[in-house]
Amino acid sequence: MSTKNEAKPDKISDKQLLRASRSFEAMMLSQIDISAKLANDLKHAIRIGMVVLALIAISILVLLLTLSSQINRISDVVLDTNTNFSSVTVRMDHMSQYIDSMAKRVALLQLMDEQTTSMKNEISDITSSMTTMRKTIV
Repeated sequence: MSTKNEAKPDKISDKQLLRASRSFEAMMLSQIDISAKLANDLKHAIRIGMVVLALIAISILVLLLTLSSQINRISDVVLDTNTNFSSVTVRMDHMSQYIDSMAKRVALLQLMDEQTTSMKNEISDITSSMTTMRKTIV
């Protein structure tokens, strides 16, 4: 076994080393450029995302303020309606008292009507008696 037959590494020339180092440098610069472009794209995407989130937050704030003002309006209307119902209740109580008073007066009118009818009959009897008396006297 001789060592002559074993493969000897070929000597690498300076030109090959220079070309390899330039290729490596070009690949590294290309990778750095790609990384920079990806970083810029990521920054832009993050900025756009933040702008979109800010717009969403602003629209939610506007919606909340609108809902708050509408709830305040509804609350005011409900309070006003409540006040009106209280006023209507008081007026209905007064009307109920007036109706009770009128019912009592109508009941008295019925009694007065009966008495008036009785009085008319008596006056009619008195008139006929007086007519008879006149005839008798004349």
